[in-house]
Amino acid sequence: MTKLNYLALGVSTLLLGACGSPESASDQAVEETEGVFDPMVGTMDKARAVEDIANSRNEELNKRMEEAE
Repeated sequence: MTKLNYLALGVSTLLLGACGSPESASDQAVEETEGVFDPMVGTMDKARAVEDIANSRNEELNKRMEEAE
């Protein structure tokens, strides 16, 4: 009788586990496109761009200073 109880428990567990609905594809797509850190990543990209501009201006000023000497 105990084997029958274990069998019934196993079958009911499998049936209940199969009742869960998986996440839909649209939910996964939204999660991939919207990130928590997206604003910070955008800010870092802007900061890098500004740094590149500042470095190029600094190099240009250094060249002019060397030519003036």
